[in-house]
Amino acid sequence: MIQWLLFFYCYCFFGWCIESTIVSFTKKRLVNRGFLHGPMLPIYGTGAIMVLICTIPVKEHMALVYVCGMIGATILEYITGWGMEKLLKVRYWDYSNEVLNFNGYVCLKASLFWGFLSIFMTYVVHEPIAHIVLSIPRTVSEVLVCFISILFLSDVCISAKTAFDFARLLEKMQKLRMELDGLSERIKEESMRSMKERSAEAIGSMVERSISVKENLRGLSDSAKEKQTLILEFLKDRSKETKAKIPDNWKKQEIAEQFYQLQEHTRKEIAERFQALQGEKSDLLKKLSNGERKLIRRHPSAVSIRFKEVFEEVKTVIEEKNKKKRDE
Repeated sequence: MIQWLLFFYCYCFFGWCIESTIVSFTKKRLVNRGFLHGPMLPIYGTGAIMVLICTIPVKEHMALVYVCGMIGATILEYITGWGMEKLLKVRYWDYSNEVLNFNGYVCLKASLFWGFLSIFMTYVVHEPIAHIVLSIPRTVSEVLVCFISILFLSDVCISAKTAFDFARLLEKMQKLRMELDGLSERIKEESMRSMKERSAEAIGSMVERSISVKENLRGLSDSAKEKQTLILEFLKDRSKETKAKIPDNWKKQEIAEQFYQLQEHTRKEIAERFQALQGEKSDLLKKLSNGERKLIRRHPSAVSIRFKEVFEEVKTVIEEKNKKKRDE
């Protein structure tokens, strides 16, 4: 068991070296690749152990080692990618633009790579690693495993907390975005409606909004409420019965002016709410933690299908902060 844990940590480290090298070369800058802060990629360690166990019966047949490694690693990559996206709202790797991909979690090119990597690990890498690990005294191995495990589990807890915090941030940003979009549409509608309502002949166009305007009567006095209610009833049905309830000294212009006041109050409330949401959104972006910025920096190709627009906005802010920090 101790030896297998050491194998696991070794391959976690080798996986980090492979991924960081590939991504750094692609992005033309150093990238500390992986979900964890430390130089370990658990998916590689898990995949390596799985491949080693699965290929023990077929080790003498290289083709079978290739097939078993390719299939096993592809299944692991799909389950891990799917699970992480469901829990963390982010797809930390995305093959959607690759040929013959399946839901963006796996693709043919990556699967072929896992097959070759399985052969390389089984026939080239594992034998010297196994020789070194098995030559370590048991007491030393136990101490080493305990020490690495404490660091590893601490890193997992901290990284998981950061990822869940980031997921909650995306959810909050999405709610703000939806409400802001709704308010933006209402502001546009109010602007267009305001132009029409300035004409006395346009009172009929106010009928559709009479019910929602009633919510703004709460701040009025009882007498004013009664008056406004009669006005709204008149605007709503234009019936003779309703018209008869309105005193003769209430001029048409007065009715329109009363209604305009309610409309202005509504527009003011919408504008104030819009500004408040903008401020809340700005505060959320300012409070992005260093861990969240590093998380995105370590996954430059990360995407979020569910929160696409919000994620890209947050990602842009993080990239700008990281660039500013580098320039300093």
